Amino acid sequence: MMNMESRAACRIAAVLLVSAGCDSGLTYPSPRPPETFDGTVSLADTREPVVGALILIDEDLSCEGCWGREWNTRGVRRTDAGGRYRIDLRVKKCWRDVRIRVEPSESDLRADTVQFGPCQGIMTHDFLLEYKQPVELAVEGVVRSRTSGLPIPGAQVELQRNGGNFWDFGRDPLAVAVAGASGEYRLDVHVDDCSEDFRRGMYVVAGAAGFFGGGEKPLHCTSETQIFDFTLSPER
Repeated sequence: MMNMESRAACRIAAVLLVSAGCDSGLTYPSPRPPETFDGTVSLADTREPVVGALILIDEDLSCEGCWGREWNTRGVRRTDAGGRYRIDLRVKKCWRDVRIRVEPSESDLRADTVQFGPCQGIMTHDFLLEYKQPVELAVEGVVRSRTSGLPIPGAQVELQRNGGNFWDFGRDPLAVAVAGASGEYRLDVHVDDCSEDFRRGMYVVAGAAGFFGGGEKPLHCTSETQIFDFTLSPER
């Protein structure tokens, strides 16, 4: 029989998950098997495999109660000659979400992401990648005073993303135009991928010193010139 000191030593070893080679009467949990992430990457139109695409497995490692998410890349592979990928990985926080990202080696293809809930054992996703849709945007119009109807020379017109808000006016716009003597302006902007950018929302907003900002105008994904006139209210 084991004396009290031996039993205490065994229990300490069990807590530390280190076997002391003695009969403590406690069970040792086996490590959770790794999660499997697998699937294929193909072209959406032809279903041809995309070879050499970069596959990344991200785990949400943000702290409890923190704002936003802290994604940490845990696994990296490239697709094989058949467009296939497989990554076996033990996640650190099995109660958090994970995601698979694909970054194609060809710059004219769109990247893609799929998100999974907490540990599911085998997480399979077949990506169908689409080609980007570049477009040359052209926006023009006139900026006038709402009360007098007169043009506002020097008014600034900005192209903004994510909902266009006058309170964000001047904060890292995508493009800027300054109204001329007759209040006219024109924006010419190259967009690498019209669909992706417009899914997030792109807007034109106008403002001028001594005036309240004008309402945002949502842009459309087209190469045709879009006409947006603005009327600004004088500050009192």
